[in-house]
Amino acid sequence: MQSKNQTYLDQSAQIKEKLRNRDYRIGLDLGVGSIGFAILSMEENSQKILLPTEIIMSGSRIFKSSDGAINRRTSRGQRNNHRHARERMRYLWKLLASQKLALSVPAKLEQKKNSSEQERFSKEVLQKDVYELRVKALDEKISLQEIGYALYHIANHRGSSAIRTFEEDSEETQKENTENKRIAGEVKRAMKEKNYRTYGEYLYREKFENKERYKRERVSNTTDTHQFSPIRDFAVKEAQAILNNQTQYHKESLTNDYIKQILEAINYETEKLIPESGYCPYFKDEKRLPRSHKLNEERRLWEALNNARYSQPVVDEKTGEITSFEEKQFSKEQKEELLSKCLLLGSELKQDETKKLLKLENVKPQDIVLQGRDKKTQKIKGYKLRGLEDMPFWKRLSKEQQKQYLYCWNSCPDEKVLKDKLKNEYKLTDEEIDEAFDKVVLPSSYAPLGERAMIIVLEKIKVGLSYTEAIEEALKEGKLTKDKQSIKDNLPYYGAILPESTQAVIAKGSSKQFANRKYKTPHTNKDERKYGRIANPVVHQTLNELRKLVNELIEIFGKKPVEIGLETARELKKSVKDRKQLSKEQSDNENRRNKIYETYIK
Repeated sequence: MQSKNQTYLDQSAQIKEKLRNRDYRIGLDLGVGSIGFAILSMEENSQKILLPTEIIMSGSRIFKSSDGAINRRTSRGQRNNHRHARERMRYLWKLLASQKLALSVPAKLEQKKNSSEQERFSKEVLQKDVYELRVKALDEKISLQEIGYALYHIANHRGSSAIRTFEEDSEETQKENTENKRIAGEVKRAMKEKNYRTYGEYLYREKFENKERYKRERVSNTTDTHQFSPIRDFAVKEAQAILNNQTQYHKESLTNDYIKQILEAINYETEKLIPESGYCPYFKDEKRLPRSHKLNEERRLWEALNNARYSQPVVDEKTGEITSFEEKQFSKEQKEELLSKCLLLGSELKQDETKKLLKLENVKPQDIVLQGRDKKTQKIKGYKLRGLEDMPFWKRLSKEQQKQYLYCWNSCPDEKVLKDKLKNEYKLTDEEIDEAFDKVVLPSSYAPLGERAMIIVLEKIKVGLSYTEAIEEALKEGKLTKDKQSIKDNLPYYGAILPESTQAVIAKGSSKQFANRKYKTPHTNKDERKYGRIANPVVHQTLNELRKLVNELIEIFGKKPVEIGLETARELKKSVKDRKQLSKEQSDNENRRNKIYETYIK
């Protein structure tokens, strides 16, 4: 514990003296960037029941709220993408220059953050129409540097290799992936109909051949529609076709090994770090299921229906007037009806559809509570595996193969490696693989439990228990076992208590995926290394601040509270913009209080 100044020690002593060694209760209100707290003394009444008697103190712990996971991931991704692209193109430049396909590389290149094409190719070559060169290179001899310029241009506009779409992807990313797939499909059809051999030939004939260079559409990697770089496969195949034809004219320079190096450089992708599944906290020899697994999807749907409510009007038999409303839960039969007629078909369940399927004649749609913050747009998302299960190849796979397929979908970072795996191990055709990549959208993370524990818990959730209640009942019955928790003097790190809610720290230096590399181990808190952490940085930060606050109060009073009352914050799920506004308001309020204190009290 850090040393405290004398003022703090004096105030702590006064607060402790005010409690007079009575039992106490802590009331907590968790918010974004703050935790409100109140300390109440507790004394027994004549019936030996502890009741609050006096407010000992109250206050707020203020801290700077963390950015949301999406914003942090986006900023980090943009930085990494820029650095990776720069280094990849520098490497290709060096490779091309080694056989005179580009100008020589400056000795101090590494000290320069960026360099232009003018440094990489001669002025004479740069004045040529690169799209015309890309077509000409398929049939005629062109110079070495012209070959290099064409290959460099292809590599610089090579498109994305990531054609899987995950549920966690931002709306913008999902739209971009959908648009790229649409464009790629249209281009493939057009190339087949008109016998275009490469994507460059398609672009030149369809878009540029009859336009003067300065009047053409601007080609950019940041073009919103990505019409000039839809997928990586086009770029690699075109580079291969150009090199295959030019080899006959430049045999000494374009050797097989050199061509292989160029193609690998064009197609090079920095290996992505994939979160590991971790192991089930109740059966520690079993991995956690993918979140998209059938059992976890059933759990999600049953939990959502268990939490759903509707308000039934109570009508006076004599007057026919509505006197009140009775809140009801759906019966098991009603839940099964909603599952079979809507949710398991992959359709969203909305308020109108619920009223119709269950024939709730006297219930208004707005009186049905499903999921969502807006009472007028309540809905439950449909079964997410429906699209995949409807594909013909899925029925050919065994249950174990289906499970491993989902693990591969989550954990295989490279699209080409995944495609090869699906083709060789699961015997999918190219058409089936393309259809799966085009149409399937699945969650990318992992469930809190393994298969055996999920089966046990799911059966209990189906009879109306919540997830927490199902776990507790299974533990009491001995169907699940858990490491015993001892009573502690202080509040421990949350990961020690909630292992099913954490994931291992994601870093190349500590990942099995990169165990044979020499990445540095990150400077991570020892508790996070041991127990993992919750992925949401706002929740992670708030729980850590809560632990610090409670432990500080225990230190001040010299004993643990007899009760803790906790109000969780809906604000923890607010957007970054809303959280920043809330933090600003908190900061403004604190500044006003400080001014009042300085002016009128101090």
